[in-house]
Amino acid sequence: MICKELTKYIDAYLDDELSVTENLRVQAHLVFCGRCKAVVKSEVALRSLIEADALEDRAPGHLKEKILQQIGERARPEHSQAGGLFDSGVRVFVAGLLAGAVTIGLIFSLAVYLFRGLPGDVSPLAAEIVGKHQIYSRGEGNLQIRSSNPLEVASWLRQRLDFPVKLPQLARPGERLVGARLSSILDEQAAFLLYERAGHRIALYVFKAGPTHLFLGTPKSVGGVQFFTSTLEGYSVVWWEDQDRYYAAISDRGINDLIEFSLLCARGRTF
Repeated sequence: MICKELTKYIDAYLDDELSVTENLRVQAHLVFCGRCKAVVKSEVALRSLIEADALEDRAPGHLKEKILQQIGERARPEHSQAGGLFDSGVRVFVAGLLAGAVTIGLIFSLAVYLFRGLPGDVSPLAAEIVGKHQIYSRGEGNLQIRSSNPLEVASWLRQRLDFPVKLPQLARPGERLVGARLSSILDEQAAFLLYERAGHRIALYVFKAGPTHLFLGTPKSVGGVQFFTSTLEGYSVVWWEDQDRYYAAISDRGINDLIEFSLLCARGRTF
């Protein structure tokens, strides 16, 4: 996503009207583009002021009494098909109040997210990976292919990506492939593979190499492989480079467990 494209999405993004895919694209762009993030901050601040000002307004007493009187008249039971004390007009009125409250909550939540920033030792790449993992791993319905057969999944990915993806032949007890989907990292094509072990979800991203300065983290060399590790919001992230591909693994288990998984991916047999 480019800056010019993002400006068309700002209102829909703040109003929570974008699809999951569009929402992720906007968030990924905001991670790396300080100028667009500043624009969104300004829009959030403006909306917050408008909402706060609206909450401070006081309606005239006679208007309040008139509204309550009309609600009371509509709420009186009548011999009609309403089937309750509230007719559709009252329901719409209440729904409008609730929608307004939700909108205000979303705006202030987004403001906190945008203004707090990321910890200094967490890379924007790790933040993007964690965010997408939280969405994709919620349920198998977010996968585009659900299969524990690595050959089937590898074939499905091969037909849709412009680079080959080799699936690791894992050997840890109880570990299984759940499925896969297409994704993007740094606005480039990526494969998202989902595994499961002992009730915990482990994701593996495969994507083309990107700018090295985005790969912040703690270096750790294991079995001849140079890994980089990071933690964010209770998730462990491990990534490494293999020729012209980058691999990133993420789960809510500890770093050591994830490095063991990553080592099998990097040095084990593949399909």
